[in-house]
Amino acid sequence: NGVFGSHEYTGVKKITEKTLIKSYSGAHVHAVAHLVNLVALQTDIPIPRVQEVVTTPNGGGVIVMDFIKGAKQLGEVWKNMSWWQKLKVALTLREYLDALRKIQYPHSDRVGNPFIVPRFRMRLEGLQFGDYDVPPPRSTKRRLATFIRSYSRSCRRTVRRLPRYLFDTLVVTHNDLNMRNILVDENGTLWIIDWDWAGFFPPWFEYYAARTAAKKDKEDED
Repeated sequence: NGVFGSHEYTGVKKITEKTLIKSYSGAHVHAVAHLVNLVALQTDIPIPRVQEVVTTPNGGGVIVMDFIKGAKQLGEVWKNMSWWQKLKVALTLREYLDALRKIQYPHSDRVGNPFIVPRFRMRLEGLQFGDYDVPPPRSTKRRLATFIRSYSRSCRRTVRRLPRYLFDTLVVTHNDLNMRNILVDENGTLWIIDWDWAGFFPPWFEYYAARTAAKKDKEDED
């Protein structure tokens, strides 16, 4: 699944023992790198460090980042964990989410990744948005609320009646937490990867996205 993951993603390749690159076909590359750097600057959450961003002639780009040696996806090791280890994972993830919600950024009043250049016609990314014509990044809170209430198949019964004030506060949200995007290294440290869909969303959006991902994974298994 790579380290960042997106519809803009075109490939991940390990180039040294400590480094890998991920290529993009669109202008999303700089926005993802800036957001990852923001998380790295204001939190202690273990995430792959962005070493460099290289723009390609076709308008895409490459992110050069750290490779986490010996790490496995949480889904690979979950069944073999003790109840105490699983509890520790849950508590650690809660600490990570608390840290994300404390991140400060001057332009955090718009939905999505604030580093995306407005002139690029893109859409918000996330499994919970389905295949609908979702609002573009940097949309207003009102537009997101209207979309969630009206069009999202995965939450129609539970979310459409939510009052608008639940959309008033926006916090940094990973927006794709699942068993593949959480790595466990050789020391038991939890790493969070795949930040392509991250951005500023309502605080409850993290749970909403994770629940949607878990539901999809279960459907794929069946």
